[in-house]
Amino acid sequence: MLTAGVSLLLVNACSPPPPADKAAANTVKAFYQALKNKDYGAVMNYYADDFFKNQSKDAWLEVLKKRGDLQKVDVGHLQADTRFSGKFYIFQMHTVYSGEPKRETLTLVWSIEDNKLKIVGHMLDQ
Repeated sequence: MLTAGVSLLLVNACSPPPPADKAAANTVKAFYQALKNKDYGAVMNYYADDFFKNQSKDAWLEVLKKRGDLQKVDVGHLQADTRFSGKFYIFQMHTVYSGEPKRETLTLVWSIEDNKLKIVGHMLDQ
């Protein structure tokens, strides 16, 4: 039991620290700025590859484009949760597209394995 605890401690000691909540918020801000600027290549780079297991990148991009022009973005709520495999950030967003208020939930994960912060979930309230 002591060996497992020491091994876990060593693994965690060698892993880079997760980004602070502010870094995650800055990632979300940059994502929405790219969306507002219609820089769709940059927008798609924020998503993890696993996000596209059930839907192609082209299909998801069409969904985003159909929302209209992004005019306003505010963070309604942020929840951060550390797990063994990394840290999860859940952002509830208040957005306005082409004059229509919308709500979105973005889930980002920082993974110990690749030390990257990526969008793994994006729920759109229609």
